[in-house]
Amino acid sequence: MMRRPQSAECKAQSAECKVQSAKRKLRKASRPAWACGLVLLAVGLLPAARHNPNPGFEFGVNPSYDDNVFQYSVRDESLFVYRAAPQRFPFRSLDDVVLNVSGRLSWQPRVIHRHTTQLGLGLVAHEFLSNPVKNYLSASVRARQYFTRGLYVEGSYLLIPGYLIRFYRVPGSTSDYQPCTFTEHLVSLQAGGRWTGWLDAAPFIRYEIDDYQEPFAFYRTAALRAGAGATFQVLSWLGLGLNYEFKAANSQHVAPDISYLQHEGEAVLKPKLGRFGLDIGYDYAGRGYTASAQVDTTHAERIDATTGVFGRLSCALAQGFSLTADVRREARNSSSPYKADIDDVKDYTQWKAGLGVRWGR
Repeated sequence: MMRRPQSAECKAQSAECKVQSAKRKLRKASRPAWACGLVLLAVGLLPAARHNPNPGFEFGVNPSYDDNVFQYSVRDESLFVYRAAPQRFPFRSLDDVVLNVSGRLSWQPRVIHRHTTQLGLGLVAHEFLSNPVKNYLSASVRARQYFTRGLYVEGSYLLIPGYLIRFYRVPGSTSDYQPCTFTEHLVSLQAGGRWTGWLDAAPFIRYEIDDYQEPFAFYRTAALRAGAGATFQVLSWLGLGLNYEFKAANSQHVAPDISYLQHEGEAVLKPKLGRFGLDIGYDYAGRGYTASAQVDTTHAERIDATTGVFGRLSCALAQGFSLTADVRREARNSSSPYKADIDDVKDYTQWKAGLGVRWGR
């Protein structure tokens, strides 16, 4: 039996239905993540109350403005403004106000006699006011063991469930766009301490898994990360932070192959005057994709260079109570010998600015 060809209006309605269905799935997927986060913090209260009647805590609220939530290029911003592809950009706005709410619990049970042990649980929620489909949270657990006053070993685990990047076109389709989401698992181990009166340093190693959901499961990657961070006390009122990380990510599928090697560095000046602290920094990440041109010309020999400039001001108003203000500009430049227009898709600039309040002990 032959089917009657669909009209343009019917096709548009069908695409809209698919988009709305995808949005509903994202909202439902976020509910278990919230429940898991709340259970994590609640369970943390039990051993805290048992081993330490007065556990440490911290609560923070940081509303911020983001002018490019989905990190769109100039070309894609124009497509969004003129609604050239609504099924690809099913969002209310390119910018957004984000409410970041964080909570942390910590306590010090007696594990090794005369040596400090620190355990901690953390939860951070990110609420996007105009684009709630972008909402996500992160949960973490941390354990640090001191062996001297300055030397420690720390292990941690971070979980970010159902993080939405944006809507991508489904392979093999010309008009079907679905949300590209992944869950990140990050396990870290570091050893740090104060090596001299003017130097704090901490080398680390990390293992990361980015588990992409269907229909983009072919993007799944596993990455090994290693590096170190150091803070130099240049003057009594001035510190200098230097951080470096090398990352090797391996794609779990042959094609597309998004395997890459990345070098990332950061330098931060940390002046402090009385109750005021200031961080002024610059960071750079250079990523080179290692795919073969015979397998994946989209990623073969592609280079992404991402730079960031940021500032953060903090003011301690009272014991355990502080105010913060921060601003950041980030930009990415991409190049590829096989895709001359890669910059039209991947290049972006992004500004973020926010105010925050923290209270804890």
